[in-house]
Amino acid sequence: MNLNIYTDEPAKKDVFEGKAHENLALKLAVIAQSDEISIIGLDGYLGSGKSTIIDMAMEKIQNDDIHIIKFDSEIYHYGATKKALIDILYDGFKKTPEVNHENLSQCKDYALGNIYNYKRNVNSKISLWTLIFICTSVICLQTLRFLITDFSSLFTSRPLPYSQYIKVFLEFLLVISPVLVGCLYTRNKKEILDNGKVTLSKPSFGDILKRNSEDTITEKIIINKEVGTLELKSALEGFINCTPEKARIILIIDNLDRISPSKIKEIWSDIELITEIAGSKLKILIPYSGKHVAKALSEDEKEGLEFISKRIPVTLFVPPLISAGWRNGFLSFWEDSLGELNNEECYEVCELIERWLPKNYSSVTPRFMKRIINDIKLTSLTSPSFPLHRILIAFYILMVRYSLFDFKILISSYDNIEKKEGDTLDIERMKASHKQFNRLFNSEDEWKKGLICIHFQTNSEFAVSELIDEPLENSIRYREVNEFVKLSSMYGFDKAWKKSLHHVSIEEIIHFVDSLSSQDLIISNKILPAVIARFNKDNPLNKEYNEGLVRALVRIDNKIPFNRNEAFLSNHMGNLKKEVSNSEEVMRKDTKPILHLFEEVDLFLAITKEKFTECFPPVSGEIFFRFLLDQEGKYPNINICDISLDIEKIVLGMRYAIENGLNFNLFSPQIIEEMKVDDEYFEEFIKEDVSPYIENIYSNLKISNAIDSIFDFRKLALDSRWRSSNLSLYFLQQSNMLSQNPSEYYASFIAHKIASGDKSPIANISDVEVTDDFTNTLYNYLHFVADLDTIASSLSNENIKEIISPAVKKLITNGKVSRINTYEFIRNLYNPIRELLGRDNALLFFSAWDEHADAALSNKNHEKISEDFICDLSSRKDFPIFKNAIKKLVANNLSSKEMIYSYIRQPHIVYREMLGLLSNDGVKIDVSVDVRAFSDFYIEEDIKSINKEVYIEDIIPILHEETLNEIVKALMDLLERKDLDPKRQIFAIRDFGNLLNYDVNSSRNDNRAIAKLFSYAKEYEFLAKWLDNQKYYFSKWSGEDKKTVEAFVLNNRNSFPNLIKSKYFKNRVSNHNIEIDKN
Repeated sequence: MNLNIYTDEPAKKDVFEGKAHENLALKLAVIAQSDEISIIGLDGYLGSGKSTIIDMAMEKIQNDDIHIIKFDSEIYHYGATKKALIDILYDGFKKTPEVNHENLSQCKDYALGNIYNYKRNVNSKISLWTLIFICTSVICLQTLRFLITDFSSLFTSRPLPYSQYIKVFLEFLLVISPVLVGCLYTRNKKEILDNGKVTLSKPSFGDILKRNSEDTITEKIIINKEVGTLELKSALEGFINCTPEKARIILIIDNLDRISPSKIKEIWSDIELITEIAGSKLKILIPYSGKHVAKALSEDEKEGLEFISKRIPVTLFVPPLISAGWRNGFLSFWEDSLGELNNEECYEVCELIERWLPKNYSSVTPRFMKRIINDIKLTSLTSPSFPLHRILIAFYILMVRYSLFDFKILISSYDNIEKKEGDTLDIERMKASHKQFNRLFNSEDEWKKGLICIHFQTNSEFAVSELIDEPLENSIRYREVNEFVKLSSMYGFDKAWKKSLHHVSIEEIIHFVDSLSSQDLIISNKILPAVIARFNKDNPLNKEYNEGLVRALVRIDNKIPFNRNEAFLSNHMGNLKKEVSNSEEVMRKDTKPILHLFEEVDLFLAITKEKFTECFPPVSGEIFFRFLLDQEGKYPNINICDISLDIEKIVLGMRYAIENGLNFNLFSPQIIEEMKVDDEYFEEFIKEDVSPYIENIYSNLKISNAIDSIFDFRKLALDSRWRSSNLSLYFLQQSNMLSQNPSEYYASFIAHKIASGDKSPIANISDVEVTDDFTNTLYNYLHFVADLDTIASSLSNENIKEIISPAVKKLITNGKVSRINTYEFIRNLYNPIRELLGRDNALLFFSAWDEHADAALSNKNHEKISEDFICDLSSRKDFPIFKNAIKKLVANNLSSKEMIYSYIRQPHIVYREMLGLLSNDGVKIDVSVDVRAFSDFYIEEDIKSINKEVYIEDIIPILHEETLNEIVKALMDLLERKDLDPKRQIFAIRDFGNLLNYDVNSSRNDNRAIAKLFSYAKEYEFLAKWLDNQKYYFSKWSGEDKKTVEAFVLNNRNSFPNLIKSKYFKNRVSNHNIEIDKN
């Protein structure tokens, strides 16, 4: 299989339009042959074709006298560069014709330090063992022949002396003495110092000789461990001197821009050295990237370029490829490597290259084109093939391999995303690429699927699964929101998300959705419907209460409100309602489930926005006191303050709390709201036996133990002895409460004094500040006083009146009295309450007890009824029952002649107020007694009594008109009686004058009784006035009666102005005046 992969070798020809490389090679060849220029630079971007240009130029100038030496800096980057340069130069110069090879080699060897001379002085010594061994060896050799002779003499038949044996033995010892010395030497261990450590070593037999003896050597050696500048200079001078005059050598130092800055500086100094000594025989050609070399030479790039221009004054520049030029070259490379030419495909790849050229490339270079074509070729061999797949391969290579972007960025969606400051990815370019792919492929899914296949080099199904499934599930499990957001814009998210719903528990999913911030609302809205559908199906709420899960639901609802009709909401709310209704039964077994129940109810109310009081069954007093009282902070959504219990439940809850030792606030709003003075249920509770819990608090008070808890201090009011016993001395001992909560202390103390009826002064009462806090606290305590009579009576105590008045006023105006004694109220309580509240408010308070008027107006002590109460009552239009009762009372009183006489004489002020009330309301009553009782009063009553002020005018307005007419008739009869003292008639006129009209037009002539009254007119002005306003028919009067009247009227004209003007008296006045003149 022929891969046709491009290598890094320079091209043989210029394949780009414009032939810029070929033209530059021609110019370079001309300059390189000039003896005036010793160093030439070729500046161009990395991969711009510098090596190709040099090769083309060298082909044009190379002949027998010009030789090329190439030194690749990159190859010797990590080695001894100068040594390598000397070797390369040696190999190049050696190929030059007529060169002196012997001198050339000698120059190299001297430069590299291969030849060196030195002297050595050695001081040696011979050991004692060596001397002994030599001596014994000499003796051995001298004794050996004697031993052989003497030993052979032993084998004779004649006996030998013992000396002969001894002699042979001694000779034998001398012969083997070297062996014995050697054995002794080898048994002797030596101490050897090795790296500072002393070790014992057993010598060998050979060590006894001089060969391994210790020598002391003094020597002087000159060795160059590294080839330096001097060595390079020496070698270069030697090489040039060995070269013929006509020879020309061009040294090309390549890849200078591909090595480290430190190595560039080192080679740069070598270039300076070579330039100085090269002469005309050696020229240097340096291809380089000016940008990279300048940065290596100096931190300031401009300063580095200045260094380059000084050292390389002659520099040729490789021009960048124009767009059309490199595109045609790219087409050529494409065809050569891939074997086929698809103009459309190649064009689209060129568009991507221009759009996404990596940042480390300033422009498109030949090397870059070869590189990307190689990568496209190799990647296409391992990836699934589909139409135009090389375009996607090119995009993948440019983005992932060259620019090092995360692959997920390629398949993310950018439709609704704008570029932000600091983004490394150009959103607009990415949008342009996506539009390009959408144009080339049938759908967005198709090209994204193709990219995934390229990335994982497998089919799309496995690739998508590998790419997104597991990361998506992990991002949900570990609540990695940022990762999930990235994945949500990727191809295949919708399918992967639905799949993950079945692989991850619904609890984990809910917690993950909860972790999404308000900035992720688009994603939340996108995934929430599927989450809710799964939640409705699994409904983990049916399991044991999971606080974290429910709280997560609340937080989600705050961001994206749920549909209130969701199945899981309606079903679970129904379950909660059942549990609340059964809560009292459950509580008897275990209180823990109920705690969780109300916590869950509170959280779900936060979601449904319903009201507890409207959708849940009423709770019992026991449940309320055990779990809800004073828990507004714990259950804010239940709105405990809106829960209203009747007093019966309050008392049951209070009894439960006390029996179980619960610490509750007696003044909690829910308790105080329902509490009223003299409530029937509460009063029954107070009369019960004292519980141990309350007894303990009371005992602490009695033995002067400090009661530090305000809640306990308030519960003293639940002990009947707080009302019945005088505990003042014990209150004085509660100094802690006084110092810590003076308002609470004094409010409790004063309320106890009121409740117990103790009117003794309180020490330091002047220190009490009547603040809102104090007033509210005392107001709360007053709820637990026995009745209103006790409270109202305390208002007469001047010691505390000003202090308690605001609290008492608040108690009454808020309607916090359950029962009152109406009999006592209208007699003894009304006035102090009226003084406290004012007339209207006092009556408004009492209006609730209008129906109890009969009890209030029982036939006792009517005179003690507050006249202010009856007077104030007349100003109101209400109190129908009470007013009707008063009407009955008055009617009953006027049912006898004696009571009528008493009403006329001087009725009690209360009765007068009642008459005024009835009169003001226009009430009329029936008088069951004979109406002549009124006229009989003036006949039968003592004249002195009649002469006093009477109150008949108070009775008249309430009488029916028929009754009044009958009374008037009877009084008229009274006026015509001649047998009565005229004064009785006069007093009747005084009281009924406005009703009595004397208009008698009859034939009778007996008007004597009326005529007699004229004689009293001068004495009683009201009588004269009444007589003057009556109608008289004097023509029908008897003469005597007329004379009497005429004489009195004419003599008292001023008293009778109307009569004087009458026709009857006009003529008589004038005649009377004439008579007076005559006289």
